[in-house]
Amino acid sequence: MESFTKNTPQLQILLIFVAASLIACGGGGGGGGNTTLAGPPTIVSSTPADGATGVSVTTSQIQITFSESIDDSFQDAMIVGSFDIESFEGFALGYNLMRYIRYDDNSRTLTIDMQGFRDLELAEELQAGFMGRYMEWDAQYRIVLSGIRDVGGEEMPLSSIVFKTYRNPEYRDIEYSAPGVVSSYSEDTYDSEDNLTRIIYYGGAGPDATWFTADDIFSSYTAYNYNSNNHRTHKIYYNGTGADGTWFTADDSVLSYYAYAYDTHHNQIRSSRYNDPGADATWFTDDDVVDYYWRYSYDAHNLRTEDRKYDDPGVDSLWFTDDDAGSARNSYSYNDDTIFTRRIRYLDSGADGQWFTSDDTVDEYRAFVYNDQNYRTAWATYTGPGVDGTWFTSDDVFSSSSYRRLVYDSNDNMIRFSVYNGPGPDGTMFTDDDDIAGYREFTFNTQDVITGMADFSDAGPDLLWFTNDDIPDGYQEITMNADDFVEQAVGYSDPGVDLIWFTTDDPIDSYQLWTYNSTGLLLRETRFNAVGVDSSWFTSDDVVDNYIEYNYGPNDNRQAKSAYNDPGPDLVWFNSDDLLADQILYYDGF
Repeated sequence: MESFTKNTPQLQILLIFVAASLIACGGGGGGGGNTTLAGPPTIVSSTPADGATGVSVTTSQIQITFSESIDDSFQDAMIVGSFDIESFEGFALGYNLMRYIRYDDNSRTLTIDMQGFRDLELAEELQAGFMGRYMEWDAQYRIVLSGIRDVGGEEMPLSSIVFKTYRNPEYRDIEYSAPGVVSSYSEDTYDSEDNLTRIIYYGGAGPDATWFTADDIFSSYTAYNYNSNNHRTHKIYYNGTGADGTWFTADDSVLSYYAYAYDTHHNQIRSSRYNDPGADATWFTDDDVVDYYWRYSYDAHNLRTEDRKYDDPGVDSLWFTDDDAGSARNSYSYNDDTIFTRRIRYLDSGADGQWFTSDDTVDEYRAFVYNDQNYRTAWATYTGPGVDGTWFTSDDVFSSSSYRRLVYDSNDNMIRFSVYNGPGPDGTMFTDDDDIAGYREFTFNTQDVITGMADFSDAGPDLLWFTNDDIPDGYQEITMNADDFVEQAVGYSDPGVDLIWFTTDDPIDSYQLWTYNSTGLLLRETRFNAVGVDSSWFTSDDVVDNYIEYNYGPNDNRQAKSAYNDPGPDLVWFNSDDLLADQILYYDGF
């Protein structure tokens, strides 16, 4: 039998996407019918397999197979996402995929549809989904399961699977000062272990006046070193050739560098910046001068909990000892399901003058609120403790336009995304006089597929938000293809001659088209901003504003992303003389 689960409050499925410079093959399988064993259930396999790398971004499902039949009521079960940290923010957000799971007891397999992650990214990031892929390149995904029980009630210990998607990094990123006119570019190189080893920044075409030739001019580059575990150990900034006048030799002039250390769980625990070679005038020796360093802490789930910055070696004048003087701090909190809820930044050491104690002065914090199904319902950046003078209470002051509130319908579709400047005259949030900057509303068909979204920034004559007389800034009608990827979005910014929005005489402002290849990957996105000589929309002479074209290799890896905003001398779009506005070239991938 196959059991489908939808909108069950007891089971939350969240998946967290980590957009970091992380490497990213499948595996798994299993099955065998209804089974009851002594002892709690375990994960026997998964697709992708735990630890897999190079997983295709077009992978549409994750499957997890258990050692025995599990209780498909999922009473009190949790399936949540976690993440490895390598981003500036220090955290990643989770997505509830509750609506996108099913369990087949014959094979003892739980299936997670990755469409759910893409749909939630669409809603929260206000984008039209991943457009032809279910996951992102160069990313790590982690799923943590707890509360899973067999049919006899024995509970599986907390378990997880982690995998990395196909690594398809940039090779060259080209900037243009005008259509077709290159102004600069950067170029990356990788070693045999697929590690980034160098980024060179070019700012001139050289004596031959031709870009992308051997005499292109650069004045700096960044180099990276790694240990036997392929952990990055150094990031080095070079700004000159040294005495030999030749680049990429041992005497190249170092500007500064970072050194990194890791724990046994492969978490980065220290990042140190050096800005001077010390008394021996030689870089990468013991007397190099530390500028500052950050130390990172993690919990039992390898989630980052704190960052501490030190910029003075303390009384003993020795770096990396207990008396080093702190200068900054960030802390991170999670709910019981390991979902990120808050990041706090501290301003100073507080009344006791000692960093990393309970009275450190809060500068600001960013908080995320979830409902009982772990759907994100609000977040904001708070910059003051409010009239009570106490942080983390209900009257904390958030920065203008930083408060976001999300509203869902009965099918758990996010139908509204509101931006608040603050409370109104009554000083209380979520009342009729709130100071609202605007909101976006989403509409869905009976299959819960998005059909449109509209933006509002005026409460209308009644001065009440979220009522029928709110005045739109514009709206889009969205069409999805058979694979539920966006195909067309038509934009409107005027109510037409009847002065009534959302009627047939609303004039089209512009529209976008997305086309895909046979494997479902995005090939081109095109924006049209006017009708042609026939004065009719959606005909072959519609006026192109710009387009972005994507090229792929045989393994669905990116080869190029090219943006065009000029049809070139022949004035005809979509041919070889179109002028580039921006271009990124990619390695075949790892």
